[in-house]
Amino acid sequence: ALECHLCEMAWRPLSRPQAILHLSLPGLCKGQGECRLEAHSKGMCHAVVFWAEFQASPASGPCLSTGPASTPNGWCQAMQLLEEPMDLSV
Repeated sequence: ALECHLCEMAWRPLSRPQAILHLSLPGLCKGQGECRLEAHSKGMCHAVVFWAEFQASPASGPCLSTGPASTPNGWCQAMQLLEEPMDLSV
């Protein structure tokens, strides 16, 4: 995965954000899983981007997000390039 700052790139989402991992601290454990992304916009997909959101307890407390819509805070997103672009227009 590459580190990136989406605020510095021309991009648009082709799917809605999807939670792929939830960790409850201090119960750290190894995690593994899978998710299915469904396109809601047509276009060419070149990569999947990941970011983190840190939620204080209780759930209504402050949240630190590294997402593309958040205020820049020195953290960046991770981008996993696809081997071949995927046409999502069909």
